[in-house]
Amino acid sequence: MTLQRMWWDAPVTIIPGKEGTRLHVNNTAQARRVLEEEWPIERGPRLEAAREAVHNAKVSALKAREAFYAAAEEAGIVTRTTVAPPSIPSSEGPVLYGRGRKRKLKRDM
Repeated sequence: MTLQRMWWDAPVTIIPGKEGTRLHVNNTAQARRVLEEEWPIERGPRLEAAREAVHNAKVSALKAREAFYAAAEEAGIVTRTTVAPPSIPSSEGPVLYGRGRKRKLKRDM
């Protein structure tokens, strides 16, 4: 199976840059490009899992979206308006978005 554009059921909305521009990531091909070219952090366990998921053609679109969402949460760039994947309840999503700041998430409180 070759790498393909697998569409997601709902976009993951992120704010990857300093300009505050929102980016709606809708599929694995777009996620690969964002992870490679625009990601604000260089390392992280969720980032590595997301990179692997979006490059693995055997992973479902849902699993790729879950991994991308988790990496965006780890980087602090997912927006509050993004619908969390079923495995990550929306009530446990990030309180705020913002890059490079250490902050507590609701589930950590």
